[in-house]
Amino acid sequence: MPVDLQEIADLLKREYLFQDLTDEQVLWIASQFKPLTLGRNTVIYSQGAPADNFYFVFRGKVRVYRNVRGREVALNILGPGDFFGEEGVLFDRPRDATIVTVETTRLLRMERAQFALMIKAYPKIRENLLATAESRRLARSRSFDWLGPDEVIYYICRKHDLFLFRKLIIPILLGVAAVPVLALGIADQTPFLRTGADLLGTLMLLFALLLGLWGWLDWENDYYIVTNKSVIWSEKIYGLYESRREAPLESILAVNVISSQLGRIFKYGSVNVRTYTGGILMRDMAHPTRFASFVEGYKKRALQISKQEEMRIIEQELEKALARRVLEKTDGPQIPVDPPPLVERNQTEEIRRRPLRDVIRTFLTVRYAQGNIITYRKHWFILLQKAWKPLLILAALSVLLWMSISSGILTGGGAGISLLLTAVLIIVWLVISGWLLYEYFDWSNDIYRLTPQQIFDISRKPLGQEIKKSAPLESILSIEHERDNIIGIILNFGTVTINVGQTQFVFHGVYNPDQVHADISDYKEALNRKKREAEAAREREQMVNWLVAYHEKSERLSEFDNNTEWDQFSG
Repeated sequence: MPVDLQEIADLLKREYLFQDLTDEQVLWIASQFKPLTLGRNTVIYSQGAPADNFYFVFRGKVRVYRNVRGREVALNILGPGDFFGEEGVLFDRPRDATIVTVETTRLLRMERAQFALMIKAYPKIRENLLATAESRRLARSRSFDWLGPDEVIYYICRKHDLFLFRKLIIPILLGVAAVPVLALGIADQTPFLRTGADLLGTLMLLFALLLGLWGWLDWENDYYIVTNKSVIWSEKIYGLYESRREAPLESILAVNVISSQLGRIFKYGSVNVRTYTGGILMRDMAHPTRFASFVEGYKKRALQISKQEEMRIIEQELEKALARRVLEKTDGPQIPVDPPPLVERNQTEEIRRRPLRDVIRTFLTVRYAQGNIITYRKHWFILLQKAWKPLLILAALSVLLWMSISSGILTGGGAGISLLLTAVLIIVWLVISGWLLYEYFDWSNDIYRLTPQQIFDISRKPLGQEIKKSAPLESILSIEHERDNIIGIILNFGTVTINVGQTQFVFHGVYNPDQVHADISDYKEALNRKKREAEAAREREQMVNWLVAYHEKSERLSEFDNNTEWDQFSG
């Protein structure tokens, strides 16, 4: 069936690329596309092929994958309104992926000459395409394992480069300060001073390198993302914290950009995405206005797609209901129109146990996620309160043990006494190490867990009893949080109180209680959203039943009228 030019323009108008253009301008762009229909499993272009065209998906779906060392790596599934091929045409590069149709697909194809004319006439489109191309390149270079199978990343940005520089100032200054200390060690002829200067300078330089690396990794792993479903803030602080906050596009009420005079000059600021449950404040990002525009554009698109999907589901369910009634009337075998769904074991609230790997991966981590299950531990300060005594004793024993082994200066007697003292020190060292490990595992096993349906408070003593409390999210009446004292304010830890019926769940000493509060609120809202969707499904089913009953009633009335007319004619 031919595609009307206005249909193409209507598709383009809802897309972010063209949202600032007039209807006349969008209509002209629509005229530059040529419709193309391809059957299932047709290769549109292959990795390494020359780039000649830019594409939009009008109807159907396409699969994007790359060949990496002989292995096929799936990247995305693109649907109506998604575009592809912009990188090759923009930068005159060979295709970096292979794209194949998943089903019979109608594409809109724009040739290179028309593409060049379009981005020359409308530079804003070029700017948006460059941002999208950079985002896709960054998405391919990172592994976002939390992405859904049909979730597509449209835009990614990080905090502005100025905030990376701010994290590196102290390491740079410390590294610069280490140079004269090392030079002093080289110039000084006194053995004691030379050794001390060399040791101090080396430690300063090593600490500067480690601090700089940590700061860079902290900046590098902080992402602000827009997908076809959600706005996401993904944050990871090595050895401490990892989090991901999401706001579904359909639940977004407003998007506000906050920036200072300096931020407007250097193009950085914060974006506050407001939702029914509060929102997400994403601080210090680069190009916040562009990010907000992406969110607004794709929010409109998500709402339109949701409405279209709702109508499509109603039509499908109506067709199935009518088909079932036809089968019932013909007394045929009562075979379901659709095959029964495959019942799989529910993995939602089950964590796969890999004891050693889990201990290493979550060592000292106070928040970590496994799939859609979030686990919280108490802050490091709580661990330090438990473990400072064995730590102090262990440090002293380690110094004594090193001195005993290296020089034997603690023993005025012979080698036998030195060996006996060393053995005693090793035994005591092992005992204190066991004490330290006990305190660590006592801290590590005291956890709070959040799943899509429940909250858990789990306390387990090493080699002892386990106490587990749980409550469904739907029973939560209110959530409160506070930082209990000045130390909690400085180190950003506190208490989150969840009121469930007549009882309370108290998460003591959790890092960043604001985030814990927001996580629980987001999961509760997601559960409520599923309930609303289930209620909408029941309403659809009721409406379909009404339509089927109306259809049958109409058929009976039609048959009655026809029979009556025939009786009158024959009489």
